[in-house]
Amino acid sequence: MRSDTSQQIENLDEFYYVGYLYIGGLFEEIKVLWDTSSDLLMVESYLCDTCTSDFVYDYQDEAQMDDSFTPMPDSSSTFTVDSSSITVSGFYATDSICLEEYVVDTCTDDFTLFMVTEQEGILSDASAVVGLKPNTGGL
Repeated sequence: MRSDTSQQIENLDEFYYVGYLYIGGLFEEIKVLWDTSSDLLMVESYLCDTCTSDFVYDYQDEAQMDDSFTPMPDSSSTFTVDSSSITVSGFYATDSICLEEYVVDTCTDDFTLFMVTEQEGILSDASAVVGLKPNTGGL
């Protein structure tokens, strides 16, 4: 990955920060909420009826054109994000994640993410939450 890549981050309401990432081989733009209370990239799936963002990731459509999305077997889970009122259900998968659209050397392949199929507490119009908390184990 390039080290000279920058990311535009916007401060909304003096409360949270949002930016953009690109997911999958088709570089689909997703608006992300930068979060310091979790250690995962959580992406709202097209299976999520309780998600509130304008965009949900339809990896089934992506899979027809690109094989970057891979669900992890037997990885269904429900958890509450530390220090918050966010509860999510879904499953783990891997996919390509990029910092810049159509710039392959800003991407990482096989990035572990959590596909959200149900959520409570994510009030932002962002379609993903990027956890910045250090991983203390697990995936």
